[in-house]
Amino acid sequence: MADLTGEQIAIRAQEFKLAYLAQQQALVAMLHPGLPLLQVMRAVTGTPAGEDLPLEVRGSRDPDTVLSFSSSRIMAAAATLRGEIIVDLTASGMFVAAIQLGDMIIQGGLRNRDVPLLEFARHFRNACAHGDRWHFARGEPRARAACRELVLTPDLHGKKATWTTVDPRLFVEFLDDLSNHFAPGLVPPPVEG
Repeated sequence: MADLTGEQIAIRAQEFKLAYLAQQQALVAMLHPGLPLLQVMRAVTGTPAGEDLPLEVRGSRDPDTVLSFSSSRIMAAAATLRGEIIVDLTASGMFVAAIQLGDMIIQGGLRNRDVPLLEFARHFRNACAHGDRWHFARGEPRARAACRELVLTPDLHGKKATWTTVDPRLFVEFLDDLSNHFAPGLVPPPVEG
């Protein structure tokens, strides 16, 4: 993957932004007691209202073995989820994006310690990949690591990275800033309201 370009990273950051924003809306639908996601699945599969449809899970190690669940039961149970799992679910898009983009920067040979945003991306990647906690040992962060007004400092060690330090707005701004770093002008300024 050493032939990754900055433009590819910029585009992927925007794809992650779209997926993250859409995922937040899908999560609301998943938690709705009217089970709108089940209604969508019935419509897509042509399953009549009131009928259940199997939710099948397959694996590559034994493709003929299928785990089958009741979509109605799964969606009804999912609609009752509350508490910390909701925070984890809303942060999951942040985890994936931070890890993938951080890896892409490294694999593309585009890491630059002199660019605070890229150092932030590296540390954010590490935090998301290792329990959603900042880990600053042995003098880290050695180089300035910043995204917008957030400057990473050793006093963040052990603190939660997503939602506590990097909230949804800063996360979206991070994705836009990363895109514009690698492809200047790709992302126009947002409309603030």
